[in-house]
Amino acid sequence: MAGYVDRYQAWFDTSGTRYVRLGDVLWTSYSQMIVPFAPPSQAIDLDRAGEAELFARLPGRLIRWTGGFRGDASPWYSVVRRRVLDIDDYASKSVRNRLRRAFQGCDVRPLGGSDESGDIARVFREADARRGESSAVTDASMRRRMDMVAGFPDIVRHFGAYLDGRLIAVSVNYVFPGEGALMSEIKLAEDARKFNRSYGLIHTVSNALLADAPYVSDGYRSLLHETSIQAMLIDKLHFDYAFSTLNVAYRGPARTFVSLARPLRPVLARIDPRVGALLLQDEIARDSRGHLYELFEHDADIPAATAGEADIRVWKPTFGNLGFRGQFLRNVYWTLLSLGRFRIYYAADEGGKILHTSYLVPRIPRFPFMRFRDVQIGPSFTDEAARGKGMYAAALRRITRDVRQVGAMPKTARILAFVATGNHAVLRRIRRSGFRRIGLIAKKGLLKSYKPVVDLAETDGQ
Repeated sequence: MAGYVDRYQAWFDTSGTRYVRLGDVLWTSYSQMIVPFAPPSQAIDLDRAGEAELFARLPGRLIRWTGGFRGDASPWYSVVRRRVLDIDDYASKSVRNRLRRAFQGCDVRPLGGSDESGDIARVFREADARRGESSAVTDASMRRRMDMVAGFPDIVRHFGAYLDGRLIAVSVNYVFPGEGALMSEIKLAEDARKFNRSYGLIHTVSNALLADAPYVSDGYRSLLHETSIQAMLIDKLHFDYAFSTLNVAYRGPARTFVSLARPLRPVLARIDPRVGALLLQDEIARDSRGHLYELFEHDADIPAATAGEADIRVWKPTFGNLGFRGQFLRNVYWTLLSLGRFRIYYAADEGGKILHTSYLVPRIPRFPFMRFRDVQIGPSFTDEAARGKGMYAAALRRITRDVRQVGAMPKTARILAFVATGNHAVLRRIRRSGFRRIGLIAKKGLLKSYKPVVDLAETDGQ
């Protein structure tokens, strides 16, 4: 780690970038935030003394950092790719065709000499002008930058896409050897947008960076972005989520503002999207450190019964018969909440001992993420002695058959289920049972209702 930290410290000194080094982490200012200049997989530890030093030495309204990659799902994530791909490796035929068209008359190659600085500056200016922004990039300033980059080819790399000999796109990238790589900026001239050459640029740059790093990242989750590039990377170009915990510390006035504004986030977000993004980031930071659940929807054909699967039965609440499993008060609670419409699917041994239960519940106030006529599977429980025998999978199959075929619930309903993010065995089983993840939920509010913290439905690929 110290190797690339020392190299980037030398790069900052050469380029005149203001920074603070705390241990093996370089901190700098970015978009009114103080952030670590480090790969997203690096776990950052920052105590109160470190926060105070950063606020004293760097400008910024807040400090933002992460705890490195985590195996569990989280509302905060990086968008990463871990594999070198040939064009034929892409799953989508349309993407393969698009890539082949992108390389027609187009060449993607590294940029390294100051003799290319004028063309690079032109691309930056055209990209800024297209967004309605004034550009401070001049041919002279770009020449100075490229002269400095020439001394750091191991960590700072530029790539360009040439169409018929004319530079039309530039990618600025940073490599953390052995740890990861970051696609920091992609600048597209009008020709690149017109001929849609960005696919070819991203494909080539990703493969090149993966030669020196185990993954390449497009950056963290975008909260205020004018494009859908992250969705495109995940949907089309085989990037994926890499989840992490988000931490935020505020300078005094910003802390006061965020505390007062939290209840008004929906209103303030409509007035000023930047304020909405700030408050959303604050909510994500709090949620990512809490207990999260992955939310799934059944998205497959109706499963057929399999030979030898567990015998799953159904218990329905009726007046005078609320003592199932000896849990009278619990069954009364669910009966009142669901107006008597919940069911318990269960398996028992020959002696009548209950080995597994899975609740089937309609929309109730504690589950505001559900729509009218949705049903939700859970909570579920399998006796420790019966685990690994397929009872949960058998219950899922029986429930989905009942809902879709028998009409135990309206046929138009979504079948949902949520699972604690750390319960990896159940997460594997529910994915294999035809469920796809559509988001994350967490207990929130005084009533501890299960509310969404992030929606992944549009870009789910796991």
